Amino acid sequence: GIIHEVGWENFSIDLIYGVPGQSLADLRADLQRVIAAGPAHVSCFRLEIIPFTALHLKERAEMLPERLPVELLNEMDALVSETLHDAGYDDYGSFNFARPGFKSRHNDIAFVAPQAEYIGWGNSSYSFIRDHVFTNHADIYDYVEAVQDGRYPIALARRANALELMSRYFVLGLKFFDVPRGPFIERFGMEPEQVFGDVLERLVAQGLLAREADSYHLTPLGRPYVNNIAKEFYVGENVGARQHVQFVPTLTPEQIEQYAHSAR
Repeated sequence: GIIHEVGWENFSIDLIYGVPGQSLADLRADLQRVIAAGPAHVSCFRLEIIPFTALHLKERAEMLPERLPVELLNEMDALVSETLHDAGYDDYGSFNFARPGFKSRHNDIAFVAPQAEYIGWGNSSYSFIRDHVFTNHADIYDYVEAVQDGRYPIALARRANALELMSRYFVLGLKFFDVPRGPFIERFGMEPEQVFGDVLERLVAQGLLAREADSYHLTPLGRPYVNNIAKEFYVGENVGARQHVQFVPTLTPEQIEQYAHSAR
């Protein structure tokens, strides 16, 4: 296509699946189109229907097919993994597949333990600098106004304490399956078992996590539950807390009225 004509060989495709009404055959066809496009990297996500969006209103108005059952979604997860593996992509982290040599540099910096510093540009983006977490305005108008006024477009900024940094090491690191002990000990001056011993012992006993070659990694049994496993390492105020708002509703009164009438 056009991307190849201009000489871009290193590009990524995001694939969303689990759409209401979608079948395994539909997903298989989508995957074949992705592979035919020849991206170096593919990120795959289950569809999440977010409240206060047009899609959510359509669902409430019964204008969409029913959501897919968990059993079918699990089959879709397996189909995505098997199909992309067979096409030469390596599964190197949750939802991420890459051809050899084309793993995302951003993922390596922001997620893979030990995580490094980075700056996020644009609305809703995150930055991590000198143990501080910064979150930009989600609302595009607030973001643009701040930039035009010469202000930092930051909605939230806070410094993580030592325990939160230890938590972050595991929560983000597990997203890419492997968490080494050495850098943890070097940075924090103690072994991870001294902080998360009960959690690690329980997850290993359940077969979700394994310790090998002085690192903890998710087992094949644990990989489908990576998000829930990562939450086991939340600490302090983060336990049970919601993430800072990254989405601002863009519904118009006309859309709300339209879907309200459709639901009657």
